[in-house]
Amino acid sequence: MHRYQASPGFSLLELLAVVVILGILASVVIGRIITTGATSRENACAQNKAEINAALERYQFDNGVWATDIADIAASPEFPEGVPNCPVSDAPYAIDAVTHRVSGHAPGSH
Repeated sequence: MHRYQASPGFSLLELLAVVVILGILASVVIGRIITTGATSRENACAQNKAEINAALERYQFDNGVWATDIADIAASPEFPEGVPNCPVSDAPYAIDAVTHRVSGHAPGSH
């Protein structure tokens, strides 16, 4: 009687299971990377606004008047490379004329 000997390779079913598992893992990882990027841009925008608002307060303290434009604080030591734009929309921040703060989001952004 002649016996069938199994080859040392993988069966089609085993390969299919591995491909499915890798596909599921890839979809989870890619989803997290996309979400993490958007969240980090939102957090950077919030941090930029906090730093700009602090610079506005220092400007008012030093000069006795509130800055009316972002360009007024652009030369401050806090921003040696200039005031950053919103990382979400790449639009410049704007100062609210009533509150003298950068609040909400930059014009034309989210």
